[in-house]
Amino acid sequence: MTKPHNVSSCGDFEVRMKQFLIAFVCLLAATLCAEEKNGDVLRVATLNGPTSVPVAYLYEHAPALPGTAARFEVLATATQELPKLIKGEVHIGVLPANAAAKVYVANKGALVALGVCGTGNLFLLTTDTAFRSLADLRGKTVACAGQGATPEYVFRYVLGAAGVNAGDGADAVRLDFSLANADIAAALAAGKVQYALVPEPFATVAQLKGSGIIRALDVQEAYSAATGGATYPMTLLVANAAYTAAHPDVVDAFIAAYKTAVEWTNAHPREAGELTQKHTLGLTAAVVERSIPNAAYTWQDARAARADIERLLRVYLRTVPQAVGGALPDDGFYYSR
Repeated sequence: MTKPHNVSSCGDFEVRMKQFLIAFVCLLAATLCAEEKNGDVLRVATLNGPTSVPVAYLYEHAPALPGTAARFEVLATATQELPKLIKGEVHIGVLPANAAAKVYVANKGALVALGVCGTGNLFLLTTDTAFRSLADLRGKTVACAGQGATPEYVFRYVLGAAGVNAGDGADAVRLDFSLANADIAAALAAGKVQYALVPEPFATVAQLKGSGIIRALDVQEAYSAATGGATYPMTLLVANAAYTAAHPDVVDAFIAAYKTAVEWTNAHPREAGELTQKHTLGLTAAVVERSIPNAAYTWQDARAARADIERLLRVYLRTVPQAVGGALPDDGFYYSR
């Protein structure tokens, strides 16, 4: 005779399991809140895509921070990141140099620049095999992602240094901002545009998508020639100023860990690509591996890079001063370990 199933006992077990899970979740939440309250968590934000590539290493090799654990958050745009940094909801993040400077000037020193984590990685791509110099662009249209940001203004600067105007005249270079970086590669491959200005890894994506696409100009080389050897900082590692003042030892330790991550990334492009794809940071392993040699991941302490940062900010000040808050940031912007 089959023994009847004990429904009551089974139900009691389910109830106890639910109670256990609820208690566990509450305990975990309380622990996390206590960590947050005690300042034991360093919240780090990166942008989905190329700026997250060095951070993939830190996902696998947690930074050794004094009494603190790092937590990473991946955001879609700098627009999402900025308010979090200003409010202290995020302690460390990555921003374009002009955006960081503008926040510092406009928000009474809310952010500090820790260092340059990405330098010039812009390339002029084309299917025009006859291209020889920037003068060949007169009367042509260049697809240019990043309106109002570093790509546009650095390109305008190198055009001007070569005696070429950007605008709508017959001999001017027309900049077309209608395509996003992600769409420019397909447009080049399909022959819809002939010239395009894109950063890495989008230059690599374009060349992988279509044959006959060449890197006609390394904009960093043109900028360096025009400025007597300078480079332009594409991205800065920045931090909430109040958090940095309260926890300089944690910030210093993270800088050291980040520098190690950059060095490892540059030395191990294949493995870096695998980690980036593994942690779904917006790029495939193949693209990351191919792009790293031209991606210009680097580390320069903010004070050491101050001259290059200010040189780029002056490019903005001459044309769109509001993009950097109307003035160069003062000494307090540049963090010193």
